[in-house]
Amino acid sequence: MSTDVHHTECNGLRVTWRRDPTRQQILVVGIDAISDRSAVVTLAPGDHLDLVQARQRWPQLAPLWNAIRHDFWTGALTVWTDSA
Repeated sequence: MSTDVHHTECNGLRVTWRRDPTRQQILVVGIDAISDRSAVVTLAPGDHLDLVQARQRWPQLAPLWNAIRHDFWTGALTVWTDSA
């Protein structure tokens, strides 16, 4: 999986995230509503939360955090399988 920016959609929300390869973390950059692209969560430029912090701060978004985890592992396993 590359360190490019990724997007995951769930329950009308779209989260922008990236993988920090140095710490092996998923970093949440922001969350927008899909319908009108309005910001639901805005972080300062260069700021981010890791997935654990995001889960703790917004537990009501658990389906979104689970979808990110799924996308992350699906991508990681695809890269691992392709390189084997």
